[in-house]
Amino acid sequence: MGGACSRRMSSTDDASFDFELQQELERFTTRFMGRITQAMTTLQDSARPGVRDEGAKKALVDISSAIEIATGAYPRVNLLDMVVFIRLSRTVLENHWIPRIYGEEGGELVEAFVKSEQELSHIAERALPAAQRQQLAELVEAWLASNPAHTQVAGIRLADFSTAAGHAATHHTAPVHQEAHHDAAATSHH
Repeated sequence: MGGACSRRMSSTDDASFDFELQQELERFTTRFMGRITQAMTTLQDSARPGVRDEGAKKALVDISSAIEIATGAYPRVNLLDMVVFIRLSRTVLENHWIPRIYGEEGGELVEAFVKSEQELSHIAERALPAAQRQQLAELVEAWLASNPAHTQVAGIRLADFSTAAGHAATHHTAPVHQEAHHDAAATSHH
């Protein structure tokens, strides 16, 4: 997992950085899909039909969301959205799906999300400044605190945090989503 993401970006290599980040996100997505597919095998073998049905639906939605994010037009925005998706999904899985639906049978699924979150964190550490990663984490935590009953999070993206991002904008010079969209727009003009 090297490439352009292993060093901080300079203005002279924006296109190269974006290309390599895109490739790294696509490789991450492939590994994520493999983990989810493997974890779903356990759920598909469940004696409880509700676990089998919900597991199949969740796998389809999670894999579809990861592919949608990874193939977006702007790699930096894709990275931010992937961090949001994985973090929200893991938290909701642990707080809702495991205790209410899957029980112990969902343990491998939790492990898949934990491992994916750790891997994605390493990608983000190489691609984003510490302040931006911290702000993103704060936005996600604020969203989770404001939406404790929200159990379908696969479609939530950073842009959906507009209220939280607006609040962050009053306390920081450039919110995460604005920096990413600015970077993406600048790159598309090259």
